[in-house]
Amino acid sequence: MKKVLFLISFLFSFFAFSETDSSDSTRFFEKQLQNGMTLIYYKIPNSEISSIYLGFKAGSRYDEFGYEGESQLLEMMAFKGTVRIGSKNFDEESKLSKDLENIGDQITLLQAEGKSGKDVDDLIKKALLLKSKIEPLQAPLAFAKWFYDLGAKNRYAKSSKDFFEIGSSFPKESLEAVMAIEGEWFVQPAFRNFYEERAILYDYQSKVAKENVNDKYQILYSDSFGRKMTRGLPNANKITMQKFREYFKKALNPKFGVIVICGDYLFEYVDNLAETFFGKIVSDQEKPLFMDEIKNDKKVFSYLIEDELLLTIKKDDIEPEREAMLDLFTSNLFQSDSPIFSETFKKQVLRGMIINGDPGLCPPNLFLLRFQLKENSVGEEARKNLRNSLEKNVFSKLSSQDFEKIKRNILKNVYSNSEKIDDLARSIGEGFLISGDPQYFIDYTTSLEKMTQQDANRIANSFFACLKE
Repeated sequence: MKKVLFLISFLFSFFAFSETDSSDSTRFFEKQLQNGMTLIYYKIPNSEISSIYLGFKAGSRYDEFGYEGESQLLEMMAFKGTVRIGSKNFDEESKLSKDLENIGDQITLLQAEGKSGKDVDDLIKKALLLKSKIEPLQAPLAFAKWFYDLGAKNRYAKSSKDFFEIGSSFPKESLEAVMAIEGEWFVQPAFRNFYEERAILYDYQSKVAKENVNDKYQILYSDSFGRKMTRGLPNANKITMQKFREYFKKALNPKFGVIVICGDYLFEYVDNLAETFFGKIVSDQEKPLFMDEIKNDKKVFSYLIEDELLLTIKKDDIEPEREAMLDLFTSNLFQSDSPIFSETFKKQVLRGMIINGDPGLCPPNLFLLRFQLKENSVGEEARKNLRNSLEKNVFSKLSSQDFEKIKRNILKNVYSNSEKIDDLARSIGEGFLISGDPQYFIDYTTSLEKMTQQDANRIANSFFACLKE
């Protein structure tokens, strides 16, 4: 799982906060807007810089089957502006764009059916002519320029495998203007240069498809989800503009999204702005655009795939203390002087890595370890030795010095990831999307800081108990 790393005491000193308990939950204000969207406000006293984060569970693992690439197109379109910003003459641009959309979708459907010839060539010529008329009407950099003229920093839009996210940091006095323009994009986006961006994405997908090894995980994926994995296939060229508009409404469903504001304001002010600018986001989608979670009741899956050994464990829940333990565990696969794994197992593997909820492969409630076997290793023996290594008291195999070293390394990473206020808003938002708890990021960090070697053993023994089944 994408980890929420945040050391709250450091942030308080960084922004010269007033004296308050670093774990004080009274800084949090949470509310649902009328359209169902969650608003989280985190007060930062005396800060002249603010940040906003908008997140939805609409990453690539939620793309509709046969239309892989929708979420990446969502990211690309997030920089194209709105009906108000990005056009020199929107009425004329809109009229021509609708004609281009009709022709472009006709071409897409014909090509998806494998058709070509004069009819398709004529449509392409018409599309190119329309494109030549539309381009002079557009102001490609206007949207980004608007933000930076305002003093905003780090404005980003990102589609990961987990989330679709938009955020930025900006001067305190610019909150209303930023919320207004971001809200406008969600309600009145402009999908400029859609077909060009789709072509770029398709070329990229085709390149990745030649190199990817997703076929190695077909068995794992089928066992876990009960259906064949199609991720990684080059399908972006099949997405029509009409299809993308439908996806936009499904993916950015306010009932399954979150707004996070960090700054020094009255909550009533933030609440009013959120309702005004984001309360207009609507969706007819009643269910979240989530891919199915694991249907199999079995808790442990282990596989031998060519020269690899994979062990996956289904999590019963996602909670901060367990996640902190898993981070401590996975950061120390082979690095320390007193490794967790037995020498017997180490002799059979070249290296190990964690794909802890890498959502392109599996959801956050599936913990996956992947090991590359040494040449001539016997896979079944390696699988047995792996289970034996994890059977009981795995952290007792570490020296106390190594255990503290692991903690320091993770907390050092926490510091470096938490120096910017937009990282703070993003950490809160992602933690909420993962767990449904706005305080997840505090609880996770607190668990990590306070965890002793005995605590880690206790939690690990509980988590890995299913290996005995």
